Amino acid sequence: MTVSTTTNKIIYNGLIGQTIFAYNFRVDQKENMEVYLAGTIIPDGDWTIDGLGDAGGGNVTLNAALTVDQTVTLLRDVSETQEVDYQPFDAFPAETHEGALDKLTMLVQQMQEQVSRSPQLPVDSTLTDYDLGNPVAEKLIQYKADLSGQEPSIYTVQELIDNSGGDEIRTTSPPNPKSGDGWWDADTGKAYTWYEDGTSDQWVERIPVPQYNDVFDAKLDGYDATGLHKAFTGDLDDVTTNSMYTSVTQDITNHPIEVPSDNSTAVFIQTSAFNVNSAIQLFYIISSSTTGVPYQLYWRWRSGGIWNAWKLVVDGGAFTERLAGYDDTGLHSQYIGDLNAILVNSNYVIRPSDISNHPVDFVAWGHITTDMHTNANNGTQTLVGMLGDDKLKTWQRNLDGTVWDAWTLIINGAA
Repeated sequence: MTVSTTTNKIIYNGLIGQTIFAYNFRVDQKENMEVYLAGTIIPDGDWTIDGLGDAGGGNVTLNAALTVDQTVTLLRDVSETQEVDYQPFDAFPAETHEGALDKLTMLVQQMQEQVSRSPQLPVDSTLTDYDLGNPVAEKLIQYKADLSGQEPSIYTVQELIDNSGGDEIRTTSPPNPKSGDGWWDADTGKAYTWYEDGTSDQWVERIPVPQYNDVFDAKLDGYDATGLHKAFTGDLDDVTTNSMYTSVTQDITNHPIEVPSDNSTAVFIQTSAFNVNSAIQLFYIISSSTTGVPYQLYWRWRSGGIWNAWKLVVDGGAFTERLAGYDDTGLHSQYIGDLNAILVNSNYVIRPSDISNHPVDFVAWGHITTDMHTNANNGTQTLVGMLGDDKLKTWQRNLDGTVWDAWTLIINGAA
């Protein structure tokens, strides 16, 4: 017989339920075939083979079907022995001789398959007797200085990552430092570089005091490294340098006395200092479930080292009282309820289904304007229709004392 193919291995992407896998190379005995599932050899009792001795190959059949998709590898592996024994003066055993040559060919193919999976130097390399060295657990491999081979590095993968620093500034001293390595101490604001001169290897300070953090905080405190404002806790009288903090009123003292001390009133406190004895403080109320009035701003002045009393300079609630019905979006808000209860200057959108004490012939959407006089007992309400039968109609009534007059249609657009 002959060995007519250079193949001695075939790899399949096995599918769930599959049992039969063909091979296309000659295998003389079952013990010359190895079967691997996902890279692990399985006992020869777990499979059968046909086509032994056939130059075109045959099939390997698993006793149990695959339960998951996985690789199936069929590999011919012949023993590295020579079992042919020629006797003097016997007739030349051509078939036996050819079988021995076939086995040698199979062994060559077997070695070639193994070599093809091994690392190799390029064909033009001049290196010989290349030494791979003995492995050391978890250590990386590096080339020797004379390129005669490889050897374990002093670093593990994690140590190499720690020493490289990546794209971030290291904030701890790295292990096994080498010349040029650096790190930054976030607590002190100092930076260090590893210096080697052969006798006194050491960390050398690169940024002496004054420290970065202290310098920045002295210029503008309250700005966190996260991009958010820091929370202040304590006495506002002690804040005398340029700063911008956030807080809740239960955590601070000497805030405006009319502002409640609780954990729902959130504020910003901005301080601008002119010198060590002069400054101004702004106190913004940004939300409060207690007062229900955001957008209030208080102001006070520090002169001669003494803070003056707080003064309310912007009252978000006062605007609502001065002219109600004007929404923050630039539109009018809708009024729902009794029109008799509107006793402040205002301008609302209304519709009959949501209100009471409107004109009986008002049936669609409209605007109601209330103008109060210098006391709460006199005023005028004007209702202008917007849609349908109410369009261009205008009603009006007056408050005289504590009772609203009846509505009067003063402009009948439909007429």
